[in-house]
Amino acid sequence: MRSSIVLRWAAVCAALVIVFVPVGAGAQDEEHPQGEAMAEEHPHGEMSAEEMAMMKAYEAAGTAGAEHALLADTAGSYKLTITMWHAPGAPPETTEGTAERTMTLGGRVLEEKVASSMMGAPFEGLGRTGYDNVRKTYWSTWTDSMSTALSVMHGTIAEDGSSTFEGEFVDPPTGGTKAVRIEGRMDGDKEVLEFYEPGPDGTEVKVMEIVYERAG
Repeated sequence: MRSSIVLRWAAVCAALVIVFVPVGAGAQDEEHPQGEAMAEEHPHGEMSAEEMAMMKAYEAAGTAGAEHALLADTAGSYKLTITMWHAPGAPPETTEGTAERTMTLGGRVLEEKVASSMMGAPFEGLGRTGYDNVRKTYWSTWTDSMSTALSVMHGTIAEDGSSTFEGEFVDPPTGGTKAVRIEGRMDGDKEVLEFYEPGPDGTEVKVMEIVYERAG
């Protein structure tokens, strides 16, 4: 199974190399004979309109832009104050933590590593956020040390830092999924994330709030 996945990725990468190799690169660089062969097969004057359009589409899809720069602005170290409500009307549980945000994949994806505690136990979380140039939407994934599942969300981020993300996460007691909505806003020099999900009667309730304060 694993070998078939590897072979599939190799085929995809080979196809992308053919599309992205600069025309004439091999003729100028003797250390890249494969590029020279592809350049001879697809000289600039003989590229069809369809091939040119395909190349431009791939380039546009993979180019980091203003939306990715907006994510990069949030990179850094943070101190976290986490407040959780385990049941409507119940007193909240408050804990502290840290977050490290770094840009990866050439400035295309923001990675966030969280360290804290949850119900008295050590807690680690890993999130990634990016912007899909093709679908014109932000996406976010999350996984942590209290789960073996992956949560996926999509949403928007405004220039003022406010954001809205919606998605689902696995609900172990039922074996199904629960909807979740995250609202983000700036409060002075702090970033606040509010998490909402359906309560026992189906009405949406606030279940968690995380306050980010820059530490570096």
